[in-house]
Amino acid sequence: MNKYISENFHRIVLDKIEIKNYQFDDCDFRGGRFKRCSFNNTLYKSCTLSTSVFKNSIINKSTFKDIISTGILFDNLVFAETEIINAYSPASKFVNCTFNNCNFINCNFSKSIFENCMFVNTIINFPLDDIIFNDCISDNKVNKNFVSFEAWDGKLNFPPIN
Repeated sequence: MNKYISENFHRIVLDKIEIKNYQFDDCDFRGGRFKRCSFNNTLYKSCTLSTSVFKNSIINKSTFKDIISTGILFDNLVFAETEIINAYSPASKFVNCTFNNCNFINCNFSKSIFENCMFVNTIINFPLDDIIFNDCISDNKVNKNFVSFEAWDGKLNFPPIN
């Protein structure tokens, strides 16, 4: 695995790039722009990703641990088998994202918005207070913030939450 420690990637712009088998420790990605990228088997540990934008990308078998990512935007992403642990990410936005076999553990997403997102076999282990979920669906029937798969009509116009 390639490893970077305390590197400054501030305002980096990447388009159509595959990042595979990398570890980033204490790196600065503030203001970065990632478009049509593939992140596979990548570890972000104690990194700062605040105000970064990820669009039309895939994050697979990766881990975000102890990151600071205030005001980050994830737009049209697929997260697969990914863990987000101890993330401090208030005022962030997730739009049209799919989370498949992911784990959110002890995160702070206060004042964040999840819009048109799908959660499949995903564990959310943090308080959901002060987080907005708009038109999200989940296979977790326990969570009242989501529409269950059974109630979803398969179209982008999601049914209202009862």
